[in-house]
Amino acid sequence: MFTRTKESFKYQVCHTDKFDEGVLEGEIQASLCEGRDYTVYVDFDDCLERGNTYYYRFVYKGIFSKVGCCQSLRKHDVNVNKFRLAILTFRVL
Repeated sequence: MFTRTKESFKYQVCHTDKFDEGVLEGEIQASLCEGRDYTVYVDFDDCLERGNTYYYRFVYKGIFSKVGCCQSLRKHDVNVNKFRLAILTFRVL
């Protein structure tokens, strides 16, 4: 069974961990349920520049998550021998 949240999740993506240079900001109205492990999905395809470091956080009911850090893949014409993939989680209590 799906339940709708009354409040939306907000996300912020910036170049610094101080969030003084905004890159992306938006809201997600998510359907949360136990069958989907209470997860939401945000697609940043073609929204971030390649080869840059970004900091991100989520906001729910005015509460900020811990700040995370990630790096986008390099330019598509550069060979990549290996890369790490992360799955990001944010638990709402």
